[in-house]
Amino acid sequence: MPAHITPPVGLGGGAYHGTTHEGEAESAYLGVMRRSVLEEVGLFDESIRRGEDWELNLRIRQAGHKVWLDPQLSVTYWPRESWWRLARQFRATGAWRGELVRRYGRSNGLRFFAPPALVLNLVLALVVAVLQLTRVLTGIASLVASVVYLPLVAYALLVVMMGLRPGGGRTPRERLWTLAVLPTMHVAWGLGFIGGVLRGARDTVDASRLGTQNTPLP
Repeated sequence: MPAHITPPVGLGGGAYHGTTHEGEAESAYLGVMRRSVLEEVGLFDESIRRGEDWELNLRIRQAGHKVWLDPQLSVTYWPRESWWRLARQFRATGAWRGELVRRYGRSNGLRFFAPPALVLNLVLALVVAVLQLTRVLTGIASLVASVVYLPLVAYALLVVMMGLRPGGGRTPRERLWTLAVLPTMHVAWGLGFIGGVLRGARDTVDASRLGTQNTPLP
């Protein structure tokens, strides 16, 4: 199966997103599979519209087989060409991860819970800010409640560091766009995840490519 090298801050650190080492992996994007193994585990679950590759690879591993990552293999990926379509893509992906958590619980890695934790932290911080501005929270209570801002400050610093870090051949415009793209991915994914966990993904689909003309990454 192929690897696609991206910073773990963006897409969560899955092996096929960030390693150049061949070896056993939790899952991988696309891939070559033995037909006998696919038939043994029951083929793709057609009721899952996003994350179906992860779910299939989970069943393959649970059946005693291996998912093997070969970074020499490659695929071409067409990214979304607008901010709005990127947000729609990640909301749908998050919703289906929430559905997979409903179905498979702790089989889902901890990294999948980081974006919804960010969203909940944002909501809590907004509540605290309103209470402080309206003087409902004052004194020691306000000071203690302000701790809720610390993870958000750390996250903002991380995003700025990733967006403005040197190297990579990015233009200044691309660096600035990174500052908007990373939070968009994480917040949209987190919102979708929370909805998926609470009510299931239902008929959520990723329609962000419909009617578009995509340009492959260089």
